[in-house]
Amino acid sequence: MATYREADWTPVPWTRVTLDGGLWAERQRVNHERTLPAVYRQLQDTGRMDAFRLTWRPGMQPVPHQFWDSDVAKWLEAAAYSLGTRPDPDLAARVDDTIARIASAQQPDGYLNTHFTAVEPHNRWTNLRDMHELYCAGHLLEAAVAHYDATGKT
Repeated sequence: MATYREADWTPVPWTRVTLDGGLWAERQRVNHERTLPAVYRQLQDTGRMDAFRLTWRPGMQPVPHQFWDSDVAKWLEAAAYSLGTRPDPDLAARVDDTIARIASAQQPDGYLNTHFTAVEPHNRWTNLRDMHELYCAGHLLEAAVAHYDATGKT
């Protein structure tokens, strides 16, 4: 049985990996052409994108939920991964717009969560186990890393 040392391996950045055919290339194509646009529409239709405008007031529907930010961040991460191997000016524009929306919702002290900014500001950081603040932040960080790797943009 052969043994390998770490020095025997050369990492390849994911942006340099191309799938030219077969099941996974087809899945990437469908994700890029169909899934990403469909999910983006759902994020718009359900109010998740608009939640970053911070215009929600009591009595308005829908009420931004604790995990909505993570849904947008997950789409952003997926879009970044797609852009890393399939340049697309329209998708890049949607990504840039989404990033601008997210950045506009960040509070002066650095805090970023639409639910706890607009709906329950008095409950910020009161229940880290259950209230999704760290979960949402984690997905946003993963999206940021994927976006940087894909585009080089900060």
